[in-house]
Amino acid sequence: MKATAVAIMLKYPVPGSVKTRLAPLLTPKQAAQFSICLIKDTFNNVRKLKGADIFAASYPSGLKKEVEALTGSGARHIDQRGDNLGERLCNVFDFLFSKGYLNVVVIGIDSPDMPVELITKAFKLLDTGADVVLGPAFDGGYYLIALKRPAPALFDAIDWGSSNVLENTIENALEQALKVELLRKWHDIDRPEDLLFLKDNPQAAESSKFLSLCGVFKNICSANQPVN
Repeated sequence: MKATAVAIMLKYPVPGSVKTRLAPLLTPKQAAQFSICLIKDTFNNVRKLKGADIFAASYPSGLKKEVEALTGSGARHIDQRGDNLGERLCNVFDFLFSKGYLNVVVIGIDSPDMPVELITKAFKLLDTGADVVLGPAFDGGYYLIALKRPAPALFDAIDWGSSNVLENTIENALEQALKVELLRKWHDIDRPEDLLFLKDNPQAAESSKFLSLCGVFKNICSANQPVN
């Protein structure tokens, strides 16, 4: 039996299909380039983990070579499958548990500077009695979910993209008599105001550099200046 796996969910960056809520600060092409930076930063950070197998879970399917060119070495590839995010999350967990992993953490690329210690803590919480570990995001979602067995009902009837994702997930867990533990809150990068979290951030070096070159931080600061 294998011990631990970390799956990083990502959408292959095609202009107009990723990070659309960052307009008009970023054009569709820039948003796709920024998404590539988020992918690289996330994988660079997660590679610091010791003892966990890393998987790139990409959507849409059939882009193994293209995704591997972005994620770099050390990550295995799997396709996301399902009609919505809940189904795709459930299927990623099911696949990894079917391969013999005992504890599985799933994250996205929207928190590229998340300390890897939070992943380590999630594994420890699973080992000490938790059935579900969630990392709450400030927007009402979560940046991390960890399980030690399949739990398909956890992903039922959730309005993905709303501010109730975390709350609904906890409700589903309690209905299934699953013990839930929460990590500390962390930001995710989804809206223009979130980009300031990446300014001069060494844990998100690729993303920070790209946004600086695009003049994004300067534009945000200018927009926040009071008008006399």
